Amino acid sequence: MVAKGAAPHREVIPISMKDIAGPAHIVRGGRWLLLATHAGPIVYYDLEAETPIAQVLTPEHERGHLVSMAVDMDSTSPTLKFNLAASRKFVDFTAHVSTATVEVWQVNLILDGYERGIGLRAERLAMFDQEPPGECRSISLLGEQLAMAIFYSNHHTVYTVVVSWRSVSGPDYPKRMLRPSTEAMCLLQPDILLSTPCDTIDFTSCLSIPEVTTLPSHFLEIPETMPFLAVVPFQGFTPRPKSLSDCTIYSDSFRFVVHANRGMHTIIVRPKTDGTYHIETHKIMNTPEALHNLQIPVSGNLLPTWSQSGELRLQQFSWTEDEASSFPVARFKVSPRYEPSFQLFDIVSGRIIVPDAGGLSVFHLAPPLIPPITMRFGPWGNH
Repeated sequence: MVAKGAAPHREVIPISMKDIAGPAHIVRGGRWLLLATHAGPIVYYDLEAETPIAQVLTPEHERGHLVSMAVDMDSTSPTLKFNLAASRKFVDFTAHVSTATVEVWQVNLILDGYERGIGLRAERLAMFDQEPPGECRSISLLGEQLAMAIFYSNHHTVYTVVVSWRSVSGPDYPKRMLRPSTEAMCLLQPDILLSTPCDTIDFTSCLSIPEVTTLPSHFLEIPETMPFLAVVPFQGFTPRPKSLSDCTIYSDSFRFVVHANRGMHTIIVRPKTDGTYHIETHKIMNTPEALHNLQIPVSGNLLPTWSQSGELRLQQFSWTEDEASSFPVARFKVSPRYEPSFQLFDIVSGRIIVPDAGGLSVFHLAPPLIPPITMRFGPWGNH
């Protein structure tokens, strides 16, 4: 629980936001910030350093810019270790041709002679051409499975593609394609994909979908995806693209937040003994239209929100009650003329990061925030 009126400390990392390509991630624990740059490499900042400076994590690329990335933490490693997936797109305007590549990196903590972490080191595990070669609108990495929502302009549609990235050995590699497709999706388990294509929440057994090696000439040639573990209908709103928060998994349910209809809504899905699911939704707050395509960095029952008046709030909410129970526990002033391209929040360190007119604003909350103890359950197992 956070006391109302918690006083934040603010520092600004003076970087030009014109150099930032867009994708950003704060590694669990709040020390390491990953940013994609227009120059090509992914860089990281040590937020516990006296003066955080950019350090190159992945090398520069001669072509293309990074459009999407995802992190999969290794909870079995005694030191910090995670895999990083990145999609990079290149457009040749002269030839009117676009190409895209996918890379998977293993990132390890660099230790000094006293076993203290002093930096990050990345080793590339895989690199292959993305199919279709469109803009990767969202990406999810879990174990050896990689799910991508790719907008393919040639067909004017979004493809949801699942790939076993370790098995890719050349062109025309095996892939699984879902229909209907959606930009709002994430892997709950290597075999379980959560997606919200319309007024339903779909749980799909990815490995039950037949593999294909060539891209269909038209989206409608993809068979309707049938191996659903569950299709849970919900009425009243349709989630916006990129609007799914990370899943918070409790002993009796899993929960996430979505943007829809100018508001934020909690969605709680509880498995029932008969194999069906009970769904519960609550609107917890109104939000500006401008924020509807920002991923929501929920931690426990806290999330940051941004207003067009230039105020950033850390909002506490109830998963099971409507917006009357939601209230700000901290407020920060940011530039009212600057619309953030991302917002990051780490509950362990109490850090909130948003782009601002002068660079990156890093807000440190006091007192420290304690994450809830959660448990994996049911068909998703422990991972």
